[in-house]
Amino acid sequence: VKLPFAGLFLRCGESQVHILQLPNPDPNTAVARPALGEDRRTAYSVRSLAPVKAALDSEMCRHLFGCKWAYEERATGAGEAALLCKDPDANELMFVEDASITPIAEAEGGPVTPWTRLW
Repeated sequence: VKLPFAGLFLRCGESQVHILQLPNPDPNTAVARPALGEDRRTAYSVRSLAPVKAALDSEMCRHLFGCKWAYEERATGAGEAALLCKDPDANELMFVEDASITPIAEAEGGPVTPWTRLW
């Protein structure tokens, strides 16, 4: 199905994520945006922050973006460990650690694909 706009819809279990390519009405530099923790954000639950930090600290990340990826670790208002950073377009991302998450590995009949493109 051809969407009438640039973007895609992803299904993750019973949820969906809609990613739309639209003109950005916000400043796209970190210095022109509110400080970490004070801006709109997308939040993700992760089993552990260690792989997120390792990816952001990796040489590949430095190679792709030309610098060390800046992030801050802090606790959420509920006391959960969290990591905040900005993506290359200065959108805030928050990763919240939740050790109770069960990784998707395999289901009866074979491996599970956590993300499915719908369109």
